[in-house]
Amino acid sequence: MGTPWERGSGGEGADGGGRGQAPGAVDEASDEERLLMSPGAYAAAAVALLLIGLVGFISNLLVMILMCKNKQLWTPLNAILFNLVCSDFSVSVLGNPITLTAALFRRWIFGRTVCVIYGFFMSLLGIASITTLMVLSFERYVMISKPFHVRRLSQKGALALIGAIWVYSLVLTTPPLFGWGDYVNESANISCSVNWESKTMSATTYIIFLFAMGLVVPVIVICFSYMNIIWTMKKNAITMGRVTKAETRVAFMVFVMIVAFLVAWTPYSVLALLVAFGDASLVSPGIAVVPALMAKSSICYNPVIYVGLNTQFRSAWHKLLRVRAVSETSQEVGGEHTAMLSPSHYMSHTLLEGGAG
Repeated sequence: MGTPWERGSGGEGADGGGRGQAPGAVDEASDEERLLMSPGAYAAAAVALLLIGLVGFISNLLVMILMCKNKQLWTPLNAILFNLVCSDFSVSVLGNPITLTAALFRRWIFGRTVCVIYGFFMSLLGIASITTLMVLSFERYVMISKPFHVRRLSQKGALALIGAIWVYSLVLTTPPLFGWGDYVNESANISCSVNWESKTMSATTYIIFLFAMGLVVPVIVICFSYMNIIWTMKKNAITMGRVTKAETRVAFMVFVMIVAFLVAWTPYSVLALLVAFGDASLVSPGIAVVPALMAKSSICYNPVIYVGLNTQFRSAWHKLLRVRAVSETSQEVGGEHTAMLSPSHYMSHTLLEGGAG
């Protein structure tokens, strides 16, 4: 029995290096070999990808527009949040259309090169997201636990952190482009990611490196940060006197974002570890695609969390809606007023006055 990630791709023996057959080679396979799931499962995956893509695109675009229209939202912390929004928006624009197309064709149709590029960019954006959450959680820890010892984050500091986030993410995701690890087909042959299946030394060591630096380290920093935040809030009410309710609300918002991200990505991470170090044949392609869809859905949650838990975003959103409502009302009133003073109305009014005279 094959694996849920590259079934039909040739396995490790295809090239002797454990990387499996190139994704484009599935074009030569028979229809039975191409269909790793039932047609209904591919259709369901396509519908899910369409919904995720639309919701992620629209919601993140609205947040970007909201921030661009409201200068008050451009605080250093929100600049880092904007980095996360841009990352999620990029997934909806660059990633979902490709995977959706593959699901509609029931196989990967874009060839090996696009598979590698897609796998790299999706991995880069995913690592950038969890690294951003790690930075946000540590910033909340510093502001709440050590309010007397640090200055508030500046715009330059925020930009430096954003740059560091992307450098860190590139360090973690570029090695497969140079031969350490690989990007191949996964998820019923409709997506591409790290080659979790290969048992070669190169693939195994890269997987360990990626999980350690891309998941374990961020989770440890996040747990450390929030354990200290909770401990500080419980221990020292005097110290907390300097911490405003706004700081606490932002810390709670970041915590909810982290929980949402981990809920979305943990099933995929567990399955990837099972494929890498366990018996991948126990999981069918139909089951394997579900965690991948859950991970992709993470782009939809943050905009809702921003508007729901961040008073700045919520007030800016309400203000935008009020301005839009007032604008539409003004247009309606203006239209009625213009109609009342239209040429036909003016002429009839003049004729009546002339007749009366």
